[in-house]
Amino acid sequence: MSEGEPVEGFVRYPSYSFHRAHPDRLSGLAKLFGLAPADVTTCRVLDIGCASAGHLIPMAARLPKATFDGLDIVEEEIARGQELADAMNLSNLSLRVADLRDIQAWSGPYDYIIAHGMYSWLPEPLQASLLEGIRASLAPGGIAYVSWNVLPGWYRRAPLREMMQAFVPSDLQGNQRVQMGRGLAEALGDLVPDNGSAWSKMVLEELDRLEEAHDGFFLGDVATPCMEPLRFDVFHQRVSQAGLALLCDAEALNPGITGPMHPAVRSAIDAVGPDLVRVEGFLDLVEGRPFRASLLVRDDEDIDRGTGPESMRKALYSSDLAPPEAFTPGQPATFRSPWGGSARVNVPILQLILDALSRRWPERLSLEELCEDIGVLTGNPVPDDYVPEVAMALRLCVGSNMVEPQTRGLAPRGVPGATPTACPVVRTTASFGETRVPNDHHRAVPVHPLDLQVLPMLDGTLNVDELTQWLEAHTTEDDRVEAELPKEAPTAAHTLVRRYARQGLLSP
Repeated sequence: MSEGEPVEGFVRYPSYSFHRAHPDRLSGLAKLFGLAPADVTTCRVLDIGCASAGHLIPMAARLPKATFDGLDIVEEEIARGQELADAMNLSNLSLRVADLRDIQAWSGPYDYIIAHGMYSWLPEPLQASLLEGIRASLAPGGIAYVSWNVLPGWYRRAPLREMMQAFVPSDLQGNQRVQMGRGLAEALGDLVPDNGSAWSKMVLEELDRLEEAHDGFFLGDVATPCMEPLRFDVFHQRVSQAGLALLCDAEALNPGITGPMHPAVRSAIDAVGPDLVRVEGFLDLVEGRPFRASLLVRDDEDIDRGTGPESMRKALYSSDLAPPEAFTPGQPATFRSPWGGSARVNVPILQLILDALSRRWPERLSLEELCEDIGVLTGNPVPDDYVPEVAMALRLCVGSNMVEPQTRGLAPRGVPGATPTACPVVRTTASFGETRVPNDHHRAVPVHPLDLQVLPMLDGTLNVDELTQWLEAHTTEDDRVEAELPKEAPTAAHTLVRRYARQGLLSP
């Protein structure tokens, strides 16, 4: 939430679901630290700076007994989100235009508070207001997700930002700033020599990233007047002053979870000592992180930072990182996600954990169920005295973001029936022309223009033969190939349905 955009300069900010800020994940992480987070199915959630509620709407649709509030200062964003919510008849979602400083509009207490993509873009007084408002509105046991830009990793983006601030006139607003900024970026791409120097490589890589970026991201990263990246210790100090405590990170390596087992954490501990804040700051330097998503709790919460295996029995776990087809346990192998992520793994127990979980994706398994599946894979039941070893290896996988912790079970994806049905929230989102739709795991799945036509039709009344007929009448072979489908309409229809099922876009 910013100071606002005038109507004539309005730049829409991308508003999608992001699974790592789902209360399911936040509660799963909290349980590893001995906390007792609210039941996800009946919780109260606030999204501050919600834009058009792309994160809230799918949760409200899939968690009808929970309640969701979204605040944003931009009227156009709230109006678009309300239109989508009304189309889905959501009675458990409230969207309001509100200023960050109006704490009364927050209507707490909340079990989960989300402030994504806004902290670093606020002036310091409003940054303090945000943290103070979170502390005042967070229920006992509540968790807040606050993302922010991090030093020193963010320094690689600084040169282009400094250029934009120097050469884009300060009286330009919104889309005018973006248009002039993109023109300058294009000129720089032609002028910076590709000579292999560290400077040219850094600038050209950033120009490539910005060329593909949505206008909202472009504006926020380099063209908006206000943006402040911070060192970890400075952010920690501000959090503490607001009466909050850092629990862990939602997206980066978590030394508080992995413990000294991870080589990078061991090196940091040897270099700077065991203080977690110093270790986190050290790892920001080692890994060059430009961005963090920190989980915050009230400072009166009793956080257990022990690394015992018993805490791992309190959550459920999932992973979509699957091994290659030619896979020999114990040999280094790259495990890949269908969404583009990957992890190079050479430790046998870690490989077994990822292999077992990926076979059951998107189901979420308890520690006991995971051990049973590992036993099936190896042909030997996991002995009781080895379960703690599996638990500690699982904890390392969670801390390294190879495994997701959750608290709510998810049914396995079934085989599509004779009349494939897209989830209601998927159909409605696609009908509004969004370029990403939220799947059953709350991931934002990119969709092709053809998908935006097909998904709204899959309401349970259309069978695959009828979908074939529609494809034959409304598309050409070239259209289908462009959408990464076979040329033949019957094969394309079956391929589409299988794709949607695999992506989690169909109802069970």
